[in-house]
Amino acid sequence: IGIPSDAAEAIAVGATMAETDVLEAFSSRGPTNDGRIKPDLTAFSGVSTATYGSQAFSGTSAAAPHVAGAAGLLMAKTPYTTAQVRTILENRALDLGSSGKDNLYGYGRLYLK
Repeated sequence: IGIPSDAAEAIAVGATMAETDVLEAFSSRGPTNDGRIKPDLTAFSGVSTATYGSQAFSGTSAAAPHVAGAAGLLMAKTPYTTAQVRTILENRALDLGSSGKDNLYGYGRLYLK
């Protein structure tokens, strides 16, 4: 994980295949240079969009907007602080990989319900 996603305040996002939740080969992986666990979450890659149509939009470039959108929805709904939004996203994530936060999936794949 490199700059700027290695910042403690940043939510670093990895990418999983939308159909299988398997970590993408190009997904961001931790740890940071100072040994902290990153990424914080993963989200879907290989998704369809209005721009790309039926062609898959892949990569962390597809995954990160999912997390940003989820954070925006939470912030619009209530007067949560950014720290509270982060905690909600992390606590609701679908844990994948090793139990708990790890350097492949973070807390897991984004899941809001």
